[in-house]
Amino acid sequence: MAQQRILVTGAQGALGQDLLARLRLFDEFEVIGTTRSQLDLSAPVETIHQTLDEIRPDILINTAAVTAVDAAETDYDMAIHVNAHAPQAMAEWASQHGAYLIHISTDYVFDGQKSTSYTPQDTPSPINRYGHSKWLGEKAVLSTLPNQGLVLRTSWLFGSHSKNFVSFVMNALKENKQVRIAMDQHGTPTWTGHLCKMILTCLNDRPTGILHGCNTGSTTRYEQAQYLREKLNAPESLLTPVLTEAFNFPAPRPVNTSMVCSFPDIPSWQEATDTYLAVCQELTHHA
Repeated sequence: MAQQRILVTGAQGALGQDLLARLRLFDEFEVIGTTRSQLDLSAPVETIHQTLDEIRPDILINTAAVTAVDAAETDYDMAIHVNAHAPQAMAEWASQHGAYLIHISTDYVFDGQKSTSYTPQDTPSPINRYGHSKWLGEKAVLSTLPNQGLVLRTSWLFGSHSKNFVSFVMNALKENKQVRIAMDQHGTPTWTGHLCKMILTCLNDRPTGILHGCNTGSTTRYEQAQYLREKLNAPESLLTPVLTEAFNFPAPRPVNTSMVCSFPDIPSWQEATDTYLAVCQELTHHA
């Protein structure tokens, strides 16, 4: 059987790095990872199409995005280019060449007003420009590729290859620093390792439409930080719960973006955190 050529954008991101390493374990895949220097998603549509013509992937997995929520408020043009126009360009190319596209999206497409966890059937209503740009990207993929495109939403992502909330809290606790943590933001923390597993399932089953790729359960940022503190045996006095408004973020944050996972047998966010901490310990041991 001929190898399938997979293009992973955002090759230097947290998910991109983990995903490339996982995909390269399979002989049936020829895997190509691109960074911004190789495939600039802020470039004109024609340039993106030209690069895809050169690579000619059978499968595109778009993990690249402008994810800085507050930066998107001030540089909305860049957010729109990368998070909306580029996915549309990829979807157009995939439609013309019979390729399958997995587009990674976010829980921030929701307004956070729901009292229970969001499902893929819930209607997006973003309250900040980052969420709006990602929602436009979702709509572009789904309208252009109804039979070959998947929007895979994830949330509160953490992994070994980038700065994230978990690494921020861990570093603060290890350095005995006091930190303020939002107590009124609810969501579903997701480990990149488990999200990679869900993506591999999608490569096998080829679902289309919208799915939620996250760990299971719901928590607050403060509860998540407390869980880390207990695991690291750090003093309780280092964590101070505050309301989100205390941070004066430029972009408003949705109160609840917890999501229902679309995949069976995915561990809880607590189990994911335990596995992540074990991986970190292993990496430190071998360093």
